[in-house]
Amino acid sequence: WSANTSWTNAQIRTALTSTALDLGSAGRDVNFGYGLIQAKAALGSLQSAPSASLGVTVTTNKASYVNRETVTITVTVKNQNGLAVSGAAVSTKLTTANGKVITFAGTTNTSGVVTHTHKVSTSKYGKGTYSITSTASKTGYTSGTGSKTFIVQ
Repeated sequence: WSANTSWTNAQIRTALTSTALDLGSAGRDVNFGYGLIQAKAALGSLQSAPSASLGVTVTTNKASYVNRETVTITVTVKNQNGLAVSGAAVSTKLTTANGKVITFAGTTNTSGVVTHTHKVSTSKYGKGTYSITSTASKTGYTSGTGSKTFIVQ
């Protein structure tokens, strides 16, 4: 468990039982249980596949903006159980109305949140629909992606 504290007890139990050296009667039995634990094999099976997945939610502080307003982009990362994931690397791509791409990067805090800001400039980026795509990754997890759009008038 110390190799990755994000693994659940169920994942560890499955790894231990599925990699155990069967002793006695085939399968689980009253004398030997699942068999002799093969700790290295269990660890290898846990490390070979991501143990959990990341869910990414992207929000903005408003649905529409005008020139010179600041857009606050909030990216929240949670695991498959709905718990905040801290220390996840977040890469965010903002595509403006005229097709320019602005990138942001950050790491989630203890609440599983990272925030980015963008100042609207209609002369530079245009009016219309802007789209945001954020991808979060962390060792031991399957990466996740979330998206959001907003309007600049």
